[in-house]
Amino acid sequence: MHVIDFNKYLPNVRSMKSLFWRFNNSISLRGFNKILNHLLDSFQFDLIWVDKGLFLGNEQIRKLRANTQKLVFFTPDCFFYQNNVKAVQGNLSIFDLVITTKSFEVDLFKQEIDESKVLLINQGYTDVGGGSFEQERDRDVIFIGKHELHRELCVLRLAEAGIDVYVGGAGWSRRKSRLTQYGVHLLEDDIRGEDYKRAISRSKIGLGFLSKSFPELHTTRTFEIPYFGSVLATERNAETERFFVEGEVLFYETLDELITKTQRILKSKGWKNMALLGQRRAVKNDCSWRLQMSRIHEVLDGKT
Repeated sequence: MHVIDFNKYLPNVRSMKSLFWRFNNSISLRGFNKILNHLLDSFQFDLIWVDKGLFLGNEQIRKLRANTQKLVFFTPDCFFYQNNVKAVQGNLSIFDLVITTKSFEVDLFKQEIDESKVLLINQGYTDVGGGSFEQERDRDVIFIGKHELHRELCVLRLAEAGIDVYVGGAGWSRRKSRLTQYGVHLLEDDIRGEDYKRAISRSKIGLGFLSKSFPELHTTRTFEIPYFGSVLATERNAETERFFVEGEVLFYETLDELITKTQRILKSKGWKNMALLGQRRAVKNDCSWRLQMSRIHEVLDGKT
């Protein structure tokens, strides 16, 4: 395996790094693609896996195709609604397999390429050891993820109802004054890896908010939260009901229902049993990324 660490091409100053991600600074991209081209000139690969492909141009994608037996495109996020890369979209036909986790984008991919090349998989959790039920869970409710206005409304309403709420992730710090006014606890803007696991594992209930910017029906949080031993509070829909049943997660359809059920389960301490059942279901169904990767491997094995 060969890895190019793109981070070393990014500015060190946070404000400059933010500008880079907004405008895709051409100088940094030029340095990255120079190294990529050198690597492709030196090796022939069995498999090249393109994840989102945000910084690839037409030339690089075609060169990738020429230097590998199998070329795969994968995106865990939206491709047509957000994170669209014109060079990738224009060259989808040269990929052996296109993988998406968004059911609402499958038909859009099939408009671009033969449907036999499109594979829909679930999101998943990273199998790093589930959360322990023996450790103290000193936080009632947590949400870690990007700020959206409807998410803020939910969080504020929960806090207003007397529920102890913690939030972290991109964009929340800009709302600090309003959040603290309601008693919401603010965590860091960037929580990953072990810090992410520890944050969820300290909480009784994890909010599995879905985005309202696009019609997603489940996300990584859908599996990570129960796997780490917290109660998953999630909207009831066709996909979440396929993964869990009533009693394994806290299903809700309205904000009032979320508040009422959260208050009830915290007061009765019923969250402990629900968290245990939710974790068992996530593990039993093997809702892990490892399983998803095995499935992809089987599909690729069957392709000539």
